[in-house]
Amino acid sequence: MTPNRNDLDAWVCAFEALMTHPPTDWARHPMGWALERLMPPVTLAHAQQTWAGIHALLTRPQPPHPAGVSYAMGEPIEWLLTDWGPHVIDEIEAAAQAHPRVRAALAGIAPAGDPEVWARLLALRTAP
Repeated sequence: MTPNRNDLDAWVCAFEALMTHPPTDWARHPMGWALERLMPPVTLAHAQQTWAGIHALLTRPQPPHPAGVSYAMGEPIEWLLTDWGPHVIDEIEAAAQAHPRVRAALAGIAPAGDPEVWARLLALRTAP
C-alpha cells in the first residue's frame, strides 16, 4: 500500500526538519516520528512505504538536505534491498531511470542480498 501524496509530503517535511538537527536530538525532537518510516521493514507493506518515502524525498522539486540523503541511502535503503529487493527493484529501477537524483543516490550503496537485484542496480549505476 503506497501512502497518499499528502502523507508523503508531510513525512518529507518532517524528515527534512529533523535532518537539520544533530542526531543526538532526534529521539526528543517533535519530528522524531519521521524516522519510523525508515526502520527495517518487516512486511511488504512497510517495505513499500519505506521506498515511497525515499522516492518522495529524492524526487521532490527542491533538492533534499544532504544529511537526509545520506541517512536514507545508508541502512534504510540497504535493509530494503537486502530483505525486499526482488519485491521493490522494479519500482526502484523505474525511478532511477526517470530521475537522475535517484540514480546518483544509488551509487553509494554497498552490494548485498540477491545477486540479481544487485546486477540490476549496478547496470543503473553505469547507465548514461
